[in-house]
Amino acid sequence: MLGVNLDGSATIDLASSQLQIIEDTELLRLGEKIELVLVSMGYKLTTEIFDTITYHFNELENREEPNKEPLDNLDTLFSQMPFPYFIDSLQKPDRKTGVMKQYTWFQVCVNERVKFFMKNFANTLTEMEDGILYGYPISAIRAFARLTDVTEKCPTSVERYYVGAGRPSVVFYEEEEAHYRQIWNKLRQISLCLIQHAEEGYRHRSNR
Repeated sequence: MLGVNLDGSATIDLASSQLQIIEDTELLRLGEKIELVLVSMGYKLTTEIFDTITYHFNELENREEPNKEPLDNLDTLFSQMPFPYFIDSLQKPDRKTGVMKQYTWFQVCVNERVKFFMKNFANTLTEMEDGILYGYPISAIRAFARLTDVTEKCPTSVERYYVGAGRPSVVFYEEEEAHYRQIWNKLRQISLCLIQHAEEGYRHRSNR
């Protein structure tokens, strides 16, 4: 049971100084910065941060393990933020090398209830529950779960690329695009800096 003392607010107020830290830090990739702001806005209930975590091979354990410095740096960063979070890991073989690896990430949440939920039930979530937690529209969640037809289109907009990762549905593709565009425009009002970097990078990527 969830205790009544666990905060259940649906959004997080980011101070201007905290938003500035997110925008300026080199500890986060652009997509992760956008994800964090989307969590603060309540469009996503949780996200994982791991792109700048590096690894080394531990010969005694015969596995790759995360380096301490990037973990400490990210921990310091998130201690300055209002997000509830915890460090999680999963040991499995690397897809490319086959070497056992202790994959590690920061699970960042919108409130304490989501943090509690992810800590205790993340390994038992269905695809439908995953989709809800990560903020995708119902039509996209059903498509991801292969309950309805999926289009194999690559992302055709910067909004879908950054907000709508996953498998788009065939029938509701345009409606999903409109949904992501609405979120993107609201994000623009909060961090024009992130939007401009994302749109510029997407244009360069599309022109290759």
